[in-house]
Amino acid sequence: MDPISPGDRGDAVQDVQRRLRALGHAVEGDDPGTFGPHTAAAVRLFQQERRLTADGVVGHDTWTALLDAGWQLGDRLLYLTRPWLRGDDVRRLQKALSRLGFDTGVTDGIHGPDTDAALRDFQHNVGLPVDGIAGRRTLDQLASLWRAHQAATSFEVIERHGEQPARALAGLHVLVDPALGPARSRHDIGGMAEHEIVYDVARRLRGHLVALGAQALISRAPDATPPPAARARLANDLDVDVLVSVSVAAMPGSDARGVSAYYFGDGEVTSDRGRRLADHCVDVTAARLRTENCHAHASTSAILRESRCPATSVEIGFVTHADEGPLLATAAYRQAAASALADGIRRWASGS
Repeated sequence: MDPISPGDRGDAVQDVQRRLRALGHAVEGDDPGTFGPHTAAAVRLFQQERRLTADGVVGHDTWTALLDAGWQLGDRLLYLTRPWLRGDDVRRLQKALSRLGFDTGVTDGIHGPDTDAALRDFQHNVGLPVDGIAGRRTLDQLASLWRAHQAATSFEVIERHGEQPARALAGLHVLVDPALGPARSRHDIGGMAEHEIVYDVARRLRGHLVALGAQALISRAPDATPPPAARARLANDLDVDVLVSVSVAAMPGSDARGVSAYYFGDGEVTSDRGRRLADHCVDVTAARLRTENCHAHASTSAILRESRCPATSVEIGFVTHADEGPLLATAAYRQAAASALADGIRRWASGS
């Protein structure tokens, strides 16, 4: 989808406003269908609540989160489909099942095979028809049991593979994800578009990883812009050990600079291995590039939420900074960034 941004007008903006109002966010200061300052403020508040980049723009992740937030448990039948159902109703189902000791895997609001298996296990245990459908009878039984166990400890888990073993890079399966495709590229620095900078760093990172013995792949072609969910699905289909997404940052002004990293976390559930991976990558990269360490932060972006392996998204610098932007356009700086990211991944893999 094309981003819906401040200043836009039309039916798409009116749809965003309707969804925001339904979630309790006031947009009445703007005319219907006009993306004015009140709508932008409501979008930013919603993004902050959902741990997304609070830029006031309705891009892919924000639109997906708006769709998810519109579902309440009981609004529809929940069962395993292709593509998988997703929404806040799925997340609530997962939390209720996990509180009762049924392992749904990641509590991410995505109704995948783990949630299906947990639902069927629950139905079997309480004597309901085992059809894998969360309909009224199943939800009523789940609600009555869940109320009796609200104080219980959740059984939620974050990744499939248990504790992280200390291992070298040799044999590690890594998906390197150049996040910013040409269709989303907005800035040109020193004769290079920002998507070219991102892809070049990803290509160099893959080379470093292969040289260190890892089996590394790149998630997209140089001229392609697949959505984040498709790239996360590729990581799942390939069953990689780790996903590292590379991007750059931009701000309206020219003062912001530094390296940031993100891992999956929504305020209740956190990927601990993703957090450690993000910490290593941001610490090493900021030190090597001699720029600000903007640290690692929790996020619910699709590339992190929907991948089933430890994952991080790293912004290697700000293309809008007066000094850092031009540096990102130099081969030496991009090589240093790629080398630093490879070392961050190595340190994480070794358990250091």
